[in-house]
Amino acid sequence: MAIKLKDILSEGLSKNKVQSIVDRIFPQIVQDRGKGKQGIPKINLHHDIYARLSGIDDMTGEDSDTTKAQWVYEDNTIYIYYTNMKNEEDVIRSVLHEFEHTHQDHEQYIRYREKGYDNNPHEIEARAAEKNWKKYSSMNEIDYHSKLSRGHKPDHYQLGTSEFKPFDENFADGKKPGRKGISKRVGIPKGATLTQLAKLAKSKGEKGRMARWQLNMRRGKKKKKS
Repeated sequence: MAIKLKDILSEGLSKNKVQSIVDRIFPQIVQDRGKGKQGIPKINLHHDIYARLSGIDDMTGEDSDTTKAQWVYEDNTIYIYYTNMKNEEDVIRSVLHEFEHTHQDHEQYIRYREKGYDNNPHEIEARAAEKNWKKYSSMNEIDYHSKLSRGHKPDHYQLGTSEFKPFDENFADGKKPGRKGISKRVGIPKGATLTQLAKLAKSKGEKGRMARWQLNMRRGKKKKKS
């Protein structure tokens, strides 16, 4: 299904449009790249990462407008946050980026987090995978499309730039979720030390993700002060 010029100039893509792009490109991407370490992942569309993590439908946070996608190891699912998909390129890059993570060693990825987003070898590989997005594009106006997507300078949300930080990797900026209480709900004590957070970061599910978020955010703040 071709993307028309009027879709490019719109504020974003509808949920149905995003789903149609995913349905078209993902089988071909799997055929080209092969199954991930846990098999073929599911791809689910969601409107907001905070709403998904908290279970509160209308919850939003500082990164609600910039988080485009994430792969969750525990349930082998790629989540596409369709409200942040501006065009076809966004969707294709997001799928390619997260699908690359499904081929990587998860334990090694956790260790690589210490290197930071820009220097994480797995993130470098995922960003490199995005460069193949044109192969799966249905558009003829690719050059114009790319120019509109990036604007006059790299956008924070753009997956193809070193500035992009998905929610669970954007820790050093000190931003916090829009509502309190998630840490307590998942069992992370108030005022947990770095040592405690490091242990909790190895937990599965939401507890582990929240602990890693807090751990890396605090490490980022510490680096800024030094």
